[in-house]
Amino acid sequence: MKGFSFTPFTLISAIKSIDRSFLNSYYIPEFKEKDELSVLSNEVKNLLERLETYQREIEDKERKYSTVVENSAEAIFVTQNKIIRYANPAASKLLGVAKEELISRSLEDFVFADDLEKKKKHVVDLINKGKKVIYGFDFRLKAADGSIKWVEGSLVLIDWDGSDAVLYFLNDVTYRKIMEEEYQRLLDEKNLVLDGIEELVLFIDRDMRIITANKKACEVAGRSREEIFGGKCYELIPKGKEICKSCPVLEAIWTKKVAAGEIYSADGRIWSAKATPVKDKNGKVTGAVEVLLDITDKKKYEERLKHMSMYDSLTGLYNRAYFEEEINRLSLMKGKFPAAILIADMDGLKEINDSMGHSKGDEMLKICADLLKGVLRSSDVLARIGGDEFAAVLPGVDEEKAQKIVQRVYDAVDRYNEKHQEIPLSISVGIAVQERENEPLEETFKKADDLMYQNKLLKQSSSRSHVVRALLAALKEKDFISAGHAKRLEEYCVKMGQKMGLSFEKIADLSLLAQVHDLGKVVIPDEILFKKGPLSEEEWEIMRQHPVRGSRIALSSPDLAGIADLILKHHERWDGKGYPLGLKGEDIPIECRILAVADAFDAMTNDRPYRRAMKKEEALKEIKNEAGKQFDPQVVEVFLSMFTGKDDKEVINLNEKRAN
Repeated sequence: MKGFSFTPFTLISAIKSIDRSFLNSYYIPEFKEKDELSVLSNEVKNLLERLETYQREIEDKERKYSTVVENSAEAIFVTQNKIIRYANPAASKLLGVAKEELISRSLEDFVFADDLEKKKKHVVDLINKGKKVIYGFDFRLKAADGSIKWVEGSLVLIDWDGSDAVLYFLNDVTYRKIMEEEYQRLLDEKNLVLDGIEELVLFIDRDMRIITANKKACEVAGRSREEIFGGKCYELIPKGKEICKSCPVLEAIWTKKVAAGEIYSADGRIWSAKATPVKDKNGKVTGAVEVLLDITDKKKYEERLKHMSMYDSLTGLYNRAYFEEEINRLSLMKGKFPAAILIADMDGLKEINDSMGHSKGDEMLKICADLLKGVLRSSDVLARIGGDEFAAVLPGVDEEKAQKIVQRVYDAVDRYNEKHQEIPLSISVGIAVQERENEPLEETFKKADDLMYQNKLLKQSSSRSHVVRALLAALKEKDFISAGHAKRLEEYCVKMGQKMGLSFEKIADLSLLAQVHDLGKVVIPDEILFKKGPLSEEEWEIMRQHPVRGSRIALSSPDLAGIADLILKHHERWDGKGYPLGLKGEDIPIECRILAVADAFDAMTNDRPYRRAMKKEEALKEIKNEAGKQFDPQVVEVFLSMFTGKDDKEVINLNEKRAN
């Protein structure tokens, strides 16, 4: 016999097959003699009595087993070759079919079509693969009224009337399934909401293990929801080896209140954490919901803002706001008397910005800041308090020390200029010391500022001249067309001016203009000035800025201010197509019209980075062709006469012709 023998039914069946009348119809005599027959008779009598006792016990157990099976809340079926051989009342109630009608029908008639194969597979595994018992698998049944019932089934292989049969225990789990589906729906909705936010959301138990988490938390942990389950929260998110310091989850669990804090990851990230305790119906805390937000960028931004509120972004020194706060702080402190205030102003910044661009001006400001920082002590508070102005608070410095500090600043400037003669550095300094202990530092600051401005006024003209001389030296170094370009222009221009009867003053301006008209080109990048090939439109746009730049530089120098307007207009054309103002005809100063012809001729007859020089005859022809377009026709006539051998008297005097 295979498998389990269903003992109660089998044994009851066997007992029922005994003819009970036998016990009552046969009389067993009693023998007083103690011979063999007497002993046998007594043994038979005892046997029959025990048999009767067994029968009563079996009948009693049968009633008990029958009561249990018939009153079981589980639906119980016995099938043999797919046919129902037994069904208890719970089975009848489950399917809505009378018990008698179920017998001899196939259980598969009631199995939902989509689950039939799954159910068959379990039966095959039970019968053919020797599993004997299969526990807890779910499938659906169709009741007589058409409703669908979810059941959880267990199968046992038994012997039924000498043949294999399958005993089914089926629990109606329809309500549970409905609740599970509703729970899953709510869970999906919750996940849909939680997965749509940037914060990390974790459900954590009292042992700091993750129960579930949203999509963002799983992404950060690098695991799926299934993989993250049961992991220690501090191992998966901050990726640490122990509970985070000031852990808000622990605080929320122990205090039963919402807790917040910041968590630092091993990879340098910073998280804002908020934990809310989760309580059961009795108020006991079972865990916490933790919400984490990556605030690394925010923290860095706050640090930058904090730094910006204290420091100057260009030089890295303290800014004016911090300097004023430091003055207020020191004013309230005792034992810092005397204290000195140093004010330093970098001279010529405007001229450098106008001539060489703000990037060069910024570079010089950094140099100035580094120089002052190198002179002062680390305990001194040095700040940039304006565009070209610096200030320092010097605690514990008396008048004697103050003057030595000023001298050290000037010595440092001299050392710098010895090594960097191209653009000299000039600083005006004023320093003042508290005269009495209760003197406000604001008053000391004003005295130092006044002294600085007095110093600046004394050297203002000189410092500007230094800058201009440096720029002229740079222009001479570049002499970018060919050696002697400025000298040749001067000769051409002076000779034409003389032929045209210009005044001595105009000829002097013309001579100086010939030398410095390209002053603005010192700020044009070398890669444009010396480019081997035609300039692009963008490069031409940069090149066309040099008259304006040169004019600004000239205005800052007493020696060049008189020709600043000529420098501005030296690229205007007779036909009005020049730059930067687009002037036309005699609106262009005569000096600029003369220079335009001489400059063009010299450019054509000398090598350029992008072409070879023309022959003199070709250049003169080109000059003549441009008369009335690029050049003043009368200036061209004067210029051509210088190469034709004509006597000066044959040249039409410009002023006379205009008068006619």
